[in-house]
Amino acid sequence: MRSINIEIDAKKIALSFFLVVIFLLMVNMLGLFLFFTIDEYKIFGIVYWFDFDHENNIPAIYSGFTLLFCSLLLFIISISKKNQYTHCAYWAVLSILFAYLSFDEVLVIHEQIGDMTEQFVTAEGFLFFPWVIPYGLLLICFVITYARFLFALPRKTMILFIASGVIFIAGALGFEVFSAKEAYLHGYNSIKYCILYTCEEFCEMSGIVLFLYALLLYLKEEINYLSLYKIRTIYFK
Repeated sequence: MRSINIEIDAKKIALSFFLVVIFLLMVNMLGLFLFFTIDEYKIFGIVYWFDFDHENNIPAIYSGFTLLFCSLLLFIISISKKNQYTHCAYWAVLSILFAYLSFDEVLVIHEQIGDMTEQFVTAEGFLFFPWVIPYGLLLICFVITYARFLFALPRKTMILFIASGVIFIAGALGFEVFSAKEAYLHGYNSIKYCILYTCEEFCEMSGIVLFLYALLLYLKEEINYLSLYKIRTIYFK
């Protein structure tokens, strides 16, 4: 059977995802403009589907899909490293982690964990969204565990991984705690709160796109191609 060659351009794919992020950002901002100027619930009900602060809508589904795509790429890399047990395990665990983050984005698992955390801490001020406590502790453990693996990566991959992680965490935990305090003090409908959660989600989405690009670039430079069932070859460029 004749082989079919498919070329995957890392830059074009990453750019396509980022353009979707920009589109979602613009529609979110338009929705907020309508909400604060028209102040009509029915209008806000329409733009709800693009609001960054709501779950189970288009931005949340997009983020979940992108995280799952990263999980798939990580799984492919882990399979390619099957002869290097230690590195294979690191990539495989990352794949599982991103799959969890994908489901978390869609099913809002972190908020359920936040509800349980409220049994041990008072939800107020910067900790008004208390899920940041267990996730922050897990992040510290993750960084300590993966530091050696990270610095063993090719320099370009390492830099992109660190940059994407910093951008993502700046949104997921950084802007999150400030938006939590604003929500605690002035509620969920203040302009400042809307600006903060918009920055938060934009950072998260941008960080994921950069990480996706880093993975595709790693596949290009370290693996080069994949053969699927002997009838298709995928080249990375």
